[in-house]
Amino acid sequence: MNMKTITRDNLFNLICKNKSNIFSVVFLKKDGSIRKMICRFGVKKHLKGGSLKFDPIKRGLLVVFDMQKESYRMINLKTITNINMKGVEYNVQD
Repeated sequence: MNMKTITRDNLFNLICKNKSNIFSVVFLKKDGSIRKMICRFGVKKHLKGGSLKFDPIKRGLLVVFDMQKESYRMINLKTITNINMKGVEYNVQD
């Protein structure tokens, strides 16, 4: 597997380019525990018609669809440590 380093500033652009592809991400949860999630960005299929009262991107949050729990989740872009997409593992640095 290829291992590359990516800056936190370029992380969001990398995820956006990946749009509907499945990827895995490792991040630090609010409670301090580490979580690995397999997810997709840009999924609209399971929306129930409501909308968020805020813009998650402005708060540094990424809305993804958790493939294992089949539910939407928010990931803080500042706490992502690793991301794996299209066979390339990226180590995220500030």
